[in-house]
Amino acid sequence: MKQVFFPDSFVNTFIIDFNKRLKKVLKQYNVSDFNKFLIGESPNQLTQKRASFLSPLVDVSLENAAHHFDMNWKFTAENSYDSILNNNKLEHKFSLSTSNSWTGHPYSNKVPQHLLIKMSIDGTKISGLFIGIVDLDLCKFTKWNGESNGKHSFADLKIHNDDIKEVQILSGDLTQKKKWCQVDLT
Repeated sequence: MKQVFFPDSFVNTFIIDFNKRLKKVLKQYNVSDFNKFLIGESPNQLTQKRASFLSPLVDVSLENAAHHFDMNWKFTAENSYDSILNNNKLEHKFSLSTSNSWTGHPYSNKVPQHLLIKMSIDGTKISGLFIGIVDLDLCKFTKWNGESNGKHSFADLKIHNDDIKEVQILSGDLTQKKKWCQVDLT
């Protein structure tokens, strides 16, 4: 997938839209701080539940930012992909984890182009953000690693140092470490 042009203020437009939506949704739950939402879960379950809760807001805010700039980006939520950007099908991976990976199902990743998002939230606002697009077909070492054990199927996607040039970064950064890139939120 060749580099896609994103207007300079695309990420800002996304952040403003997302923050408004998050504040409105939290108000409906009488919660003023996202980090106090869905408390009482184990840390891993809490991160997963919060990410599942926010995922639709992320997609709607991305779609609104895309429409604001008349981008050729359609949000489909199909079984094997989540959107189409300039005729390229994208699988969206969103995480609130501070790790250097994204988690998914090893057999559900049907398209090579991935929109990777990580964020942190302080109160009702995004306090850190990474957005990148990667085409796994162009990567030598970056791929989904995982297995199915009959009960659980999961895989992790990490960006290998040698594939860093294949990631189009819109927000945040990747820092090369020993083997895998660290995801930095900005």
